[in-house]
Amino acid sequence: MSASSRRAARAALRVRWHAQAIAGPAAGLVTPLTGTQFLGRDLFPDPTMSLYHIETRATAHGVSVVDAGSRNGTYQRIGRRWIPLTTRRRWRTRVRLALGETHLQIAPRPVDLSITLPRPARPVTWLRPLALPTLVFFPLMLGRIAPVAAAGAGLLIGVAATVWAARAWHTRVAPPSPAQVLLAAAAGPRSAPDQPISAWLGASRLRRHPIVIADGERICFIGPRAHGAARWVAAQIGVAGGAQIREGTRNFQAPDKAPVLTIAPPTVALPSGRTLTWASSPATAPSWSTRLVQVPRGMPALSPPWWDELCGYLEAHSTAHDDLPALVKVDERLAGETDLTVSSLINRWRPYRDESTPDHLRAWLGIGEAGAVDVDLVCDGPHALVAGTTGSGKSEALVTWLLGLAWRYPPSQLGLVLVDYKGGETFAALAPLPHVCGVVSDLDAQATRRALQSLTAELARRERLRQARRSVGRRLIVVIDEFRRLAEDEPELLTSLLRIATIGRSLGVHVILATQRPAGIVDHHMRANLPLRLCLRVLENADSHDVLGTSAAAHLPRVPGRGILMGNGHVQVAYVGNQEEVKRHVTALRTAWDTLAPHRLDPPWAPPLPDRIDWNERTKWSDAPDHTAIGWHDLPTEQRICSLTLPSTLSALVVGAPGSGRTTAARACARAFAERGIACHVIARPGTHWPEATTLLSTTDVALAWELLMRVTHLSGLVVIDGVDDLLSESDRLLGIGAMSELLASLARRRGPDAHVVLTGSATLATARWTHSLRQHIVLPIRHPMEAAHVGLTTRQCDDIDRPGRAIWMEDGHNSLVHFATPPSVTPARATDSSHPIVVPLREPPPHSSADVIAMTTPENAPLRITKHRSWIVACAPGPLRESLRAVVTRAYDEVGQPASIIDLDGTDIPSAFTSHRALVVFTSPSRLRQTYAGPLHELRENAGVIVCAHDSELRAMVPPDFTHLAALDPSSPARGLYISRGVAHQLALRRPPM
Repeated sequence: MSASSRRAARAALRVRWHAQAIAGPAAGLVTPLTGTQFLGRDLFPDPTMSLYHIETRATAHGVSVVDAGSRNGTYQRIGRRWIPLTTRRRWRTRVRLALGETHLQIAPRPVDLSITLPRPARPVTWLRPLALPTLVFFPLMLGRIAPVAAAGAGLLIGVAATVWAARAWHTRVAPPSPAQVLLAAAAGPRSAPDQPISAWLGASRLRRHPIVIADGERICFIGPRAHGAARWVAAQIGVAGGAQIREGTRNFQAPDKAPVLTIAPPTVALPSGRTLTWASSPATAPSWSTRLVQVPRGMPALSPPWWDELCGYLEAHSTAHDDLPALVKVDERLAGETDLTVSSLINRWRPYRDESTPDHLRAWLGIGEAGAVDVDLVCDGPHALVAGTTGSGKSEALVTWLLGLAWRYPPSQLGLVLVDYKGGETFAALAPLPHVCGVVSDLDAQATRRALQSLTAELARRERLRQARRSVGRRLIVVIDEFRRLAEDEPELLTSLLRIATIGRSLGVHVILATQRPAGIVDHHMRANLPLRLCLRVLENADSHDVLGTSAAAHLPRVPGRGILMGNGHVQVAYVGNQEEVKRHVTALRTAWDTLAPHRLDPPWAPPLPDRIDWNERTKWSDAPDHTAIGWHDLPTEQRICSLTLPSTLSALVVGAPGSGRTTAARACARAFAERGIACHVIARPGTHWPEATTLLSTTDVALAWELLMRVTHLSGLVVIDGVDDLLSESDRLLGIGAMSELLASLARRRGPDAHVVLTGSATLATARWTHSLRQHIVLPIRHPMEAAHVGLTTRQCDDIDRPGRAIWMEDGHNSLVHFATPPSVTPARATDSSHPIVVPLREPPPHSSADVIAMTTPENAPLRITKHRSWIVACAPGPLRESLRAVVTRAYDEVGQPASIIDLDGTDIPSAFTSHRALVVFTSPSRLRQTYAGPLHELRENAGVIVCAHDSELRAMVPPDFTHLAALDPSSPARGLYISRGVAHQLALRRPPM
């Protein structure tokens, strides 16, 4: 038998679809279906077939077939009829075709290749026959007594019998087909089942004809196909691992030294042990046969080529498995070369210095049953699965495979993306390879997510290049060690991996998945795209079945590197050596590439965001300098980093934990506006540095903050409130709960088109209704999972913002990762000098100011002189503050040289001095001034200047209706009060008394 026919079944295990001959001269043979190809008598030895009989086109979603102009035509079986195939037809399920005398069935790769053999029938006990008369006579006897009950009992018995029969039929074992047995033989040997040696003669679920061969029994099959029956029974037993099969000089030994089953012609002398023979009739049966079995009509059709190919697989598995060495060193043969030197690498790589896409990715993996094993990820793949338990040599196999590829292909043809979910130990020594685009591990889950997102963008980029008929560049291999942990920790990334596995083949992107326990984690969608499978020793049969379709890998010896390669049988994977030997190979590879092309090729993703960005670097990723840049924007789905620029309208809520960089983010926005000559009005925590601010107020100064917010509602510029929580807390205490929140909500909704807002605070602000009017929500690092729920993010998303200045920018339903630049501490050079403070914080009169200045007032910190009014009322409770005010007033009048009458009204009324020509200063208590509605004091209040220094409750009652916010005095300054004149109020900062 030719080598090509031997490899047909193995090749069929690597693809989605195959064609199997179920009748005719080639019955039992299979051939793979990949892409567009022709089927004819060169693949199936049938003289009634044409050389190119049909054309098939196989995809992941189905197979289409059209007659290729054959001599005898092509027919499709529909029901019991054969319909000519005149046009191209496409099927997604099994279909039966007739090509000459050969009947083909187009079928997908079997999910399970195990062969289920019959078990001995259980003996019928004496209790079972008693059930029949009971079921028959019980309704009759009951009908004499209760006819209705008898009818119900009969119906119930009938339904129960029907359900039992349906269940028995559904669970009834179906005998295997010859093609299934051939595919199982190509996949590898099985362990011996713990049951008597048995097989099926029939091919249907209804007429199975089980055969059980006892020890020492010699069975003779009778009929025209008796020889085929003996081979059919032996094939099932040999593939299932139940016995060693001997025919003439052939000896197919089972892996676990099972009993011997001999196929002997009837002319031999008395054989020993279990024997199968054949005869045309009982009269010609050999005398030494102990049982005669008539071959049923339903036995499947077999062909000599099928038997020859199956014997080839059994011979390979039985002879090569025990002869494999326990250790194979890589230096013996790596990448098909014996000269592992830098000079040989340079000579081999020199013609391929320019980036290109090779047609193959071959690498030497180790020693197999037929000699050296070369694996081609392009032809045998395009993707691979490697499984093996701890200590089986899985990580060493990956290192051997990748080094073999690196020795054969230069970095201009091959790039490696290494994902290590075992703490980074597997690929640590391979990281310096010039082929490696990057190594990510479970220690940095954000980098893993970013890498896989970038690879999805890389697929889109390569699709665009392919549509433009340009080269897609070098091939990329994504290697993921311990894939199970990645799937459990990052389940959302499975979609990206499935997309890479689905469309990556045509775009030069390949995936190698490695895991200790594949059971339950590699679903049927992913398994369909992983035809190249290497299974080292595993612990459970289910793990072996998920990879190979058999349990053979669960019975491998405890030899590191020993495994089963799908379609190639047993293999001993080569071993590179310890870490020092791996580093020696890596150093040689790196030296060779540095000599040829001293540059590292660009990875398929942009560099990660740094921990800190200087202000001068914020425009690094812009096409031109842009004064609106405030940091860097990470766009892994576009494989780039760009400058984070301010939107046309900025209304942002910046939330995060203390120390997360809220002030830095707000300052970056303010710095960008200030450099463009736009006024920035800031309300910040006391002690913070804001060189960008045109107006700078404290969050403790609620009154001035209120006045600023009232004035900027319809003005252009930027308003920053750094510490909204502090401002709201102080405002709720001084002005009442909800007052400041309503003003902020009005600012967020009714600001002008050129007005911008930035508010910073804790994560709980995101749940406030008025913050929903803010278009941008910026989330900096937070500390508690409950805070993640407040901002509408998952805990996993918040893990990406793990350092100060790193944030998630949320706008219009889209989230992206950004990092804010750190503004300098110097005052920016504004483009225009027309910006002036709207509200100036109050400060007490400087010591060098004129002595007639008794206070400074809002809104522009203007001086309040004693000569502004002829009469004054000072409402202040008796105590040190009143005494200091008296000293200030007295000195002021002395400075201007004007006589004044200073009167205390504690318990007395205004004297006649009220009508004199002297200036009058009346000191009284706030409560008395508030409760006076008539008399001289009331008249004096209408015309005099009023200075009030009192508690919050007393002060609030005396403020004019339009100035209620001024009752909130800054608690950080004790010498604060109100100045009221003709219904207009201002806050004031009193002068210190003379020493």
